[in-house]
Amino acid sequence: MGCRQVVACRRRTDITKVRFKFQPNTTGRVAKAALPVVFWPLHAGTAAALLLLSILISLMPAIVIAGPTTQQLVIERIKSGDTLHYSIEVARTPHQKSMGLMYRRELKPMHGMLFPYDGEQPVSMWMKNTYIPLDMLFIKKNGEIHRIEDMTEPFSERIIQSGAPVTAVFEIAGGEAARLGIAPGDRVRHPHFSN
Repeated sequence: MGCRQVVACRRRTDITKVRFKFQPNTTGRVAKAALPVVFWPLHAGTAAALLLLSILISLMPAIVIAGPTTQQLVIERIKSGDTLHYSIEVARTPHQKSMGLMYRRELKPMHGMLFPYDGEQPVSMWMKNTYIPLDMLFIKKNGEIHRIEDMTEPFSERIIQSGAPVTAVFEIAGGEAARLGIAPGDRVRHPHFSN
């Protein structure tokens, strides 16, 4: 009885040739099959190009399913006349809008997510897979806050309606609208709105 042993040979001009060499098995034990080891001579530039390609391929999911973009948004409070400055994420794609703030465990003060829509339309939201309570500000085309759904219930699948055609929804941490005195009629300043 014999076992196979792999010997790999490398030549500069072609891909590796692999040859098998049989040797007798003198131990009386069953021999493990040897796996071929392949050596592929690469030019340094080719190796670098393959490394770069593998990095780009590994980043492809992050490029294709890019997260929301970060921007600034300002809310002008009508009663007090002062402004509130928010750091926001903008959910532009259908995938980003469907994910929203799902699975997040916290939302910092003065941070939020804007869901812009093309033209005014009735909008419905829900809290499925959302761990934290949110305030939802439904905003008209001119930037006026139409209504606020405050302290939405985490994980609820109850449909939350805009109540009128709107062009965006802005989600902030639950209770923040009441704490900061944000109310319907206040104005939101952002490039999405016609103000």
